[in-house]
Amino acid sequence: MISLNQDGTDNTKRLYFLAQMARYWILTLALLSVVFYMVFGAVEFSIWQNAQFTMKLEMLFCVAFFLLNAGGGQLSRKGIASFGKCLLRNRLNTILLIIWLLSVSISFALSPAVEMMNMLGLWRFLETLTHLVFFFCLYGVFRKKQINLRFLFGGIAASSLTLIVYFFWFFLLRDNSEFGDVDLLLHKCLPLFCNIRHAGYQVTAAIMFYCAFLSLGEGRWPANPKQNFLNIFILTWLIAYLCFLGGRMSMISVLLGFSLLILTLHHKKMPLKSIIGVMIISIGGGILLCELLSYYPWNGLFGSIQRTVETDSINELSSNRLAVWKATFNPILENLWFGLGPQGYYFMPGRVFGVQPHNVILQFLVEWGVIGSVSFIWLLLRLFIRGLRFNLQPKAVNPYTLSAGACICTLTLNALTDGLYYHTQPSVYLAIAFALWATPPDETENFET
Repeated sequence: MISLNQDGTDNTKRLYFLAQMARYWILTLALLSVVFYMVFGAVEFSIWQNAQFTMKLEMLFCVAFFLLNAGGGQLSRKGIASFGKCLLRNRLNTILLIIWLLSVSISFALSPAVEMMNMLGLWRFLETLTHLVFFFCLYGVFRKKQINLRFLFGGIAASSLTLIVYFFWFFLLRDNSEFGDVDLLLHKCLPLFCNIRHAGYQVTAAIMFYCAFLSLGEGRWPANPKQNFLNIFILTWLIAYLCFLGGRMSMISVLLGFSLLILTLHHKKMPLKSIIGVMIISIGGGILLCELLSYYPWNGLFGSIQRTVETDSINELSSNRLAVWKATFNPILENLWFGLGPQGYYFMPGRVFGVQPHNVILQFLVEWGVIGSVSFIWLLLRLFIRGLRFNLQPKAVNPYTLSAGACICTLTLNALTDGLYYHTQPSVYLAIAFALWATPPDETENFET
């Protein structure tokens, strides 16, 4: 009888282990499908179509999370308490979240999109709410260690590297004389990634996420020499691609991200020589490789510098962003409290160009007004400060979490001159980075096991 009971216990344990592993890999693959679709699923899709399908994949990931954690009452007892703990335990966070949700809903109800019965406003509203639910599910997944972070971060880099192969083929092996002017290229929907701005968002995030591989894992910095050769090769190509695209703020943001990561590791008294060496070699090699492959006047590092030096006005220096920002001020003041609702800039009288104002603060204000903007920015700041408290501790050296924090800073700086909190692709990366950054360090130990 004892033997039977022991066999039954062992079988139960094996089944439980297999169920846990199945959930682990299903959620990992579901999240990777979101990451890879944003690159490969945009074949001849418009920005709107790509955003809508990515949103549906986010919702499928959320459904998978809820279903796989619903057994045994986990969803009610642990799941919601776990991924909502960051906000719901703190009364101020709860109040801010409720204010934001109410404000955004009012903004949508009063928006020109509703009055015009235009579906763009509705999709934008649903997309915003989807990103919020997606963040909560990610936070729950990270706290419950239900994702392979090595596969996730490696997948983000791999998707970018595959895109690089296509992109250089597109520019270097095809007759693209009609794309000699960057403006023509921006208004031509490229296969695989809509346009070069979106490709720039993706590679910027990929570079910062890949910084996690500069360690040996399990908090051991730096990586060994063999791994560093691979790191140099991958980072060199990613940086060359970033420079090839010619985004000036993206390049500056990546340098800031590298600097913040180095300062953080220095604060934790980690050895830095090989890490700094990998970064310097990769930057130098990336610039050299980019210049060898660049032949349009608008792309490459030196092309970007030349465009900057030859500008005749501040507006030209900002690529007409200054005109966009000026045109946004009056509509914001006229709709101060609740803004123009989802997709507000698109329906704004006197819109200069584009679908968003190329500045995260103005974007929030024109869509949500003061109430929604202040409450949301306050929530983001509290979430980031929460992560700082966790990750500035001397023993907190999780490479994935630190890379996520550097990614937040990099993308947010870039968002001062572009739509990284507007477009779907960078919003997904920001949700991943914020959720991991805010996860307590004791709950991300043994993250590779």
